[in-house]
Amino acid sequence: MGYYSDVGLVVVLKDWDDLQDVLAVYKMHPDVQREDVFKHWTIYEREFDPDGNTGGYCMMEYRTTYIKWYDEYDDVQAFRKLFQVVEQFGKERDGFKYAYKEITVGEDGAIDGDEGENCKQLGFVCEERMHVEPAELVFNDDGSFKQLKEEVDV
Repeated sequence: MGYYSDVGLVVVLKDWDDLQDVLAVYKMHPDVQREDVFKHWTIYEREFDPDGNTGGYCMMEYRTTYIKWYDEYDDVQAFRKLFQVVEQFGKERDGFKYAYKEITVGEDGAIDGDEGENCKQLGFVCEERMHVEPAELVFNDDGSFKQLKEEVDV
């Protein structure tokens, strides 16, 4: 059967122009085309930061649940190719700002992931957008159990 995970990927860039440049390279990569993963990303633009700290940013997000997510899978590598592209742009272009984050939560509750950034503010956006809530204890209170009102002698 295999091990299934919930997966989230977030990439944040400082503006629309940077996003367009990154996508021009990412969408042309043979792995991305072969695995046809671009269509699964959602793109967001935020024109302002409500806290007034930045002028805005662009974000790409991929999320899915109950999927086999192994490093050696071709589609996983194609999704992660976006991380490599933004890191390369960050090395080659002055003023190119980025942050990315990946979180996987396995069916057994194990948490794994990756992240990278060259701009703390954009890293905070990744943190704000996607995180793992701590585990909580949940009881089934659907009424199928009847509470005993009397003391029970053992």
